[in-house]
Amino acid sequence: MSKRFFVEEMDGDLPMAGREITAETPEEAVARVISDAVVTEDWEASADEKWVRVTDSERGTIYRFQIPVKTAD
Repeated sequence: MSKRFFVEEMDGDLPMAGREITAETPEEAVARVISDAVVTEDWEASADEKWVRVTDSERGTIYRFQIPVKTAD
């Protein structure tokens, strides 16, 4: 069953963009916005770090997804 999630692209503590996504899981919702974001458990965003906050619109549960830093090869 699909749920509604509010997905926000964050820069530190500031939301930069957000939209509502219908998906089965928060992982699916974030993948529709940023494909390489990864779920993290004990991670805290630094003041200048970009990350994604996904809120379950029904339950209010918040999920945090880290965006891996891209490095030049």
